[in-house]
Amino acid sequence: RGLPLGAAGNKAMRLLSGEYDLVIYNFKTSLWDTCATAAVVTAAGGTVTDLYGEPIDHSPPDSEEGVGNKNGVMMSRKGIPHAALAEMFKNLPELQNVKSAREPPYCSYALTSTQTVNQPTYICLTCCPPTPGGATFCFCPACIQKCHANHDVMFVGNVESNCDCCEAGYCKISNQSKAKADSFLKLTCKPPICCYADADKKLGGASRLNSFAAFNIPSLPSSLKACAKNLVAVTKETHWLPVARAMELGTSSEGPICPLESFAAQVFKFHLERLQGNGTVGREIYAETSGAEWWVQVKDSEGLNSKTAIDIHYDKDEQLAEDFCLGSFPLFSTVTYLNALPSSNPTIVFDHTYEEPEDKPIEEICISYPAKGKQIIFDGRLLHGAPTNALLKGAWNGGEDDTMKEGDEEQERITFIVNIWVNSRPFILELSDEEREKVGHLGDCGAPCEFVQTDVAKVLEEEVGVEEDGERVRLHFVSSGSTWDE
Repeated sequence: RGLPLGAAGNKAMRLLSGEYDLVIYNFKTSLWDTCATAAVVTAAGGTVTDLYGEPIDHSPPDSEEGVGNKNGVMMSRKGIPHAALAEMFKNLPELQNVKSAREPPYCSYALTSTQTVNQPTYICLTCCPPTPGGATFCFCPACIQKCHANHDVMFVGNVESNCDCCEAGYCKISNQSKAKADSFLKLTCKPPICCYADADKKLGGASRLNSFAAFNIPSLPSSLKACAKNLVAVTKETHWLPVARAMELGTSSEGPICPLESFAAQVFKFHLERLQGNGTVGREIYAETSGAEWWVQVKDSEGLNSKTAIDIHYDKDEQLAEDFCLGSFPLFSTVTYLNALPSSNPTIVFDHTYEEPEDKPIEEICISYPAKGKQIIFDGRLLHGAPTNALLKGAWNGGEDDTMKEGDEEQERITFIVNIWVNSRPFILELSDEEREKVGHLGDCGAPCEFVQTDVAKVLEEEVGVEEDGERVRLHFVSSGSTWDE
């Protein structure tokens, strides 16, 4: 029989007491959760491995993914055929998919060449130990796993580097990496690495949240909500709209096009022209690598569970991150609320980027509650999400604008997301004709939208001397796949 159990120590104690023969940990535990328990179980004659039967190394530094047990944990008591169970587990299709997704299979040098980019970086003490005054050879995660397996390696951190494995003559995956890189280059026309010059200066200096802005769209096209529900029934993927097509659709609602595409085009065109006008974005725009990435989110609004939450995350080129462990991010991200459910989860934006250390203090956040026709825009590199939290749900008082208070009878939180990519594009495709037909309402795009900028209230400018009327809300930081109240 099986029984779900919480807490790493509780699992181990149930095992040691003889109540259970085997305990399985999920993919969310960290090394500090299992270090002591693994020592106790091993001392008692038990066995501890990941779900693939590989030993777990608890010595720091661990990996580019922080201190997470990325391949799960399995502990068995003495006398249990642990190796046979691990063999059974690792052959499950579900676990094979997870492991392949968590191990970048291609060398980043195939895309970056000698250009240095921010990426997880290692050195190999077996092949190329650093010498005083000599060159230091850096290696990407894929090469460490495939070209330097079982070597004495050290994780340096997420730093600016390029992989030296090919140049040093060790790379065993250069051919397949080049073939994969060519497929990226065929679509994107240039290495899809986000390089925004003086990005922090242009996007607000010390606080990237200075770029946060809110707009009201008084008359949303009436067909958007129905189209959004139709689309998520077909696909939950993101879609691409090239800059030329976006600028064309943004000025005309004629032709058999999907209302979602038309609205994405209008959002892109409005903000690109606004950002060019205030100097945030330069006038030189490359058509091949600029455009709008768009998709919809339809979430339940009732309850405190994973069906209502959008985990905190970074918007990025997901395929590039999966295949090469490289980060490419939109210049700006926008969220438009298609209905008014102020009691549902708010959008929270944190002043934290992927390149920064996970333990870097977050001094500021922005909170946005859903309101029909409301749109927010923020630096596309920032951490954000819509967590489920009992104290945050329903905390919004509706504000002063009556147009923001209109409620809907439905119990779904529907949002439309448009990411603005300038001179760097993700590895995604446009909406297909078949998908467009299933979305429906072709040509029913309505009149062009009006975007009215609204004030963003600074709820707390400084902590000193401020009296607190409500309760403190404790928000957990970056965690993979977690829903905060579960």
